[in-house]
Formats: sequence, structure tokens, C-alpha cells
Amino acid sequence: MLRVSSSIIGIWVTLLSPVLAQEPIPIGVYLPLSGDLASAGQSIWEGIKIAHKMLPHVLGRPVELKVADTRSDKTEAAIAAFRLIEKEKVAAIIGEVASGNTIAGSFPAERRGIPMVAPTPTSPPATQGRRYVFGTCSTDWDQTRVAAETARRHFSASSAAIVYDMSQEDSVGLSAAFKDHFQRSGGTILLQAGFKMGDRDFTAQINRIRKAKPDVIYAPVHYTECALFIRQAREAGLDAPIIAGAAVQMPELIALGGKSVEGLIFTAHFREGIINTPFGEKFAAVFISETGRPVQAAQALGADTYLLIIDAIRRAGSCDPAGIREALCSTANLEGVAGNLTMKEDGSAYRPILVNQVKDGKFVRCGTGSQPAGIRSAGRGAAAVASP
Repeated sequence: MLRVSSSIIGIWVTLLSPVLAQEPIPIGVYLPLSGDLASAGQSIWEGIKIAHKMLPHVLGRPVELKVADTRSDKTEAAIAAFRLIEKEKVAAIIGEVASGNTIAGSFPAERRGIPMVAPTPTSPPATQGRRYVFGTCSTDWDQTRVAAETARRHFSASSAAIVYDMSQEDSVGLSAAFKDHFQRSGGTILLQAGFKMGDRDFTAQINRIRKAKPDVIYAPVHYTECALFIRQAREAGLDAPIIAGAAVQMPELIALGGKSVEGLIFTAHFREGIINTPFGEKFAAVFISETGRPVQAAQALGADTYLLIIDAIRRAGSCDPAGIREALCSTANLEGVAGNLTMKEDGSAYRPILVNQVKDGKFVRCGTGSQPAGIRSAGRGAAAVASP
């Protein structure tokens, strides 16, 4: 029988320990880097990479990012998440952008018990009832309460029309939640006009809205469709105020919409110029140095998603998925780029809800009329606040 002395084994362990200590911790990233949502996915990825550059290690080990393109497609999202888990053996996953794609990717994560944190899902089913899926933004219920209050108080609107994307869960959910809030406050929804992502002609929806003559239009859709809808609406003489959701806060909105989107009001999680946490200030400095551009919402939320996972691994003391999940659940007042972040019981995050607008081609604080500050949501989840 071969015998190995304990002293020799001890030497081997000593020599191998530094190598083992430096074994990378793989974190998966699945985002729409091509397709209809490519701009959003690429911007979030940009924020993740800068945050990774600032925090490349945790628990004394390097963090290795494994990225997969979902091509803005639900099936591809599910495949990407599955490959990251089964092939890359990731400890946690970041993704996706759209709620429907997040839900698609959540199935392999739930089955294998791998924590997943999505930067921008708003639909409650993306996280509710799921043990391992989390989000870094507020849900439909919080955002649409602020949107409805803005319509009622800001524009004194008693009637509204809704334009929504039937192919996107987050848009469908936001539409339903806004309808609920608006009607509860005494308003009337005159009509709901749907379309599908990729549509470029909104003549039919615009004609229906013109006939209905609503006081305000609620359009919880993505930046491309929102810009084209508004441009065509204004060209057709439809001048009703439009309120959108956080998904429009992308430079492409202004590039595509031009002067037509001036004055657009939208609920948001981030506003340039109010980064006020130590990490956020450092991130902004590094981002500007690297890109020559100021931080926008997508980059901020991407960075916060990465930071959330790194913080959870640090507090868990290991890259064990169950431990990371427990740490994510207990996250409270984590200082991120877009402000402090606290995780709610349903897996979504509590964040203040801002009201922004497009002014002179920039996303700024809403400054028209009386700003509905300090609104707090009742009932579901944590309070949402509309900050002036």
C-alpha cells in the first residue's frame, strides 16, 4: 500500500492554498445585447462592467463574468440562463431586462437553486412566488400609483387612455395597475389600445385616442415604440399630455422622438445629478473617465445589480447559492448608484419613485406645475415615494 506522510500532505496543502484561494467566482449575465431591446441591454452591461472593474474581487477571489446574449427573446433567455447554470456553473446570475424574459430565465434558476437578480423587471410575477429571483427596482403597483397621482394632480385629468405593448408582461402589468389606481381615484379609463413590440405604425391607436379625447395618455412602453408613437401622435394633431414609465429613460427616446418627446413625463428610479452615495459618486467618476458620458438610468441599475450580488456573497461568507439567497433576502439600505436599496419580501426592491421629464433633450426633474411629492402607496409591498 502506498503511504504518504502527513508532513508531505501538509506541504501540498500549503502550496495549493494560494491557488485555490484565487479560483474565480463565476457570475452569469444574460441580457439582450441584440434585438429590439439591445440598447437597454448594452447600457446595463456597460454599468455592470464598470462596477466589476471597481469591485473585481470578493472573499479574496476574482469575480469572472460569464455573459450570454438573449437576443431580446424569451426562448433565448431561458436557454441562456440554462447554459450559464449547467455549463458555466455560475454562483449567481444577473438578468434580464424585460419581465417576460426574466420569467423565462427564472425556471432553470429556481430548479437549480441559483440566485438571480434582474435590473429592471416591474411585473410582480417576475419575483413573487419565486425563492431565488430578485429585482432591483419597484413593481408595477408602486410606479403606477405615482403615475396615476401625477395624472390626477399634475394635469387635473379626469379621463385617460392607455397605450400598451401586448407582447411584454411589464407593459401589460403596468397598464392594469394604472387603470386600477386611476379608477380608484375617481378617474375614467376611456380606452386601452394595444400593439406588439416591433410595430412601427400607430395610426390605428392614434385615431381611436383622438376620437375618445382623453385628458391624458398613459404609455408604459419601451423607448423605441414610445418615441415613434409620440412622434406620430403629435404629427396627427393629438396633443394630450403623455405619461410614460421607467423603460423610456434611454438616449434613443430622444434620438428617435426629437422635439416631439419634449415635455414627456415619466416615472423613474434614477435621475442624473442626484447621485449621493459614496459608491455612486465613485462609480460616476470612473464611468465618466472611461466613457466620457454621464451615468444614465440603465448603467446605474446594472451597477446596482452587480453590487447587490457582490454584497450578498460577502455577507454570506461563501459562494454557496443558498447562502447568497439568504443574504439577498436580508439586504437593507445598501448604498448603490441609484440610491439606497432594500429588498422586500416579494423579491422586488424598495426604491423611491421619481417623476422625470424630457427638457431640452435631457432627462430632468419634472418641473411643470405642482409636483406630487411624498406620495406613499398603500396596501401592497413597501411604500413608493414620488420625489420632486
